[in-house]
Amino acid sequence: MGWRDLVGGRRVAPTVDAARPAAGDHHVVPRRLREAAERAALLWRQGHAEAALAAQREVAEHLAEALGPQAAATLSARLVVAQWLTDSATSRLADGRALVALRQDIAQRGTGLIDIDGFETGLVAAFAEASDWLADLIAETEGALGPDHEVVTRARALRSRLGDHDVPELASRLASEAIDQLVEGTRREIVRQLRALSRRQARHEAESLLPERRRRAEETAAERGPEDPATLGDEYRLVWELARAGATDEALTLAQSVLDRRRRLLGDAHTDTVRARYAVACLRGDRDEFDQAIADLDTIIADFSSIDGPAHATTLAARRVQADFVGYRGDYRRAALLATALLQDAQDLGAETAVIDEAEAAAALWLRLA
Repeated sequence: MGWRDLVGGRRVAPTVDAARPAAGDHHVVPRRLREAAERAALLWRQGHAEAALAAQREVAEHLAEALGPQAAATLSARLVVAQWLTDSATSRLADGRALVALRQDIAQRGTGLIDIDGFETGLVAAFAEASDWLADLIAETEGALGPDHEVVTRARALRSRLGDHDVPELASRLASEAIDQLVEGTRREIVRQLRALSRRQARHEAESLLPERRRRAEETAAERGPEDPATLGDEYRLVWELARAGATDEALTLAQSVLDRRRRLLGDAHTDTVRARYAVACLRGDRDEFDQAIADLDTIIADFSSIDGPAHATTLAARRVQADFVGYRGDYRRAALLATALLQDAQDLGAETAVIDEAEAAAALWLRLA
């Protein structure tokens, strides 16, 4: 295998072949240096950038000793270093994906720790090292081989590629975006774990009640018929036990059925119909259908306020659920605003202690994440 540029592990058009004497270069590259160059290229192909660069620098140094610093083979070897430095620097940008760039930096440091200052300064330094190497290479090659030599042409193209990036500004922006994404990821994980914990607790409590609640609903339906108020009441209570037990799909199907029958029998404005709508909205939120659930809760809260009053526990509970769904959707700031307004109203309206406690817990959570 002759000397070839290797970019990202693939062969590209060669510049100057350092393994063979160039025109006007009457020296022959020693076999051991050709083999060393091939080993460096193999390291680069395998993704060992630092080791490859160290090996290629040694090749260039030994060529300078053997053939002279201005020999075409020596300058060609230095161009390979320049190519790899440029590729390494630009790859640190991760195509603008901030969190990917930061994770690459963490992996490169090998400590597993986040170092935002080190990330920024390391990125700037990588571009500076490649740029300085290219500047020296261009100056020396122009003096030795002329301004139109292929090494000069390639080196200028690489330097232009580096110049396409405003590295200090870009490094600062990537660092800022990476921090935001890390914080957002932490928030999502906190919310996920809290939801999972809440569901586990509810499921444990519902396990003992569900069989009896299901049996009672079936018996009432058999005795009184599917549209009797007692049947609908038992099925409505079963909906909540199914939801707490984690049977969300079954609960939603039953809740929609109860809602349809109550609408037909009682009309949209009846308090039992509004409660059935509330159950459907809550279950949609449990299925992460947040947009629909939040929109439905707007009208449900208004109806509860009209029917039961703004201070009623059901009205306030619906407001807390809506704030939670907004937070689960990822709008932590709005969730915090909704929860703090709820807490203030619950206190001002003299709500039950349990309702105030729930509002306070919601406000504390979303304010912390906002």
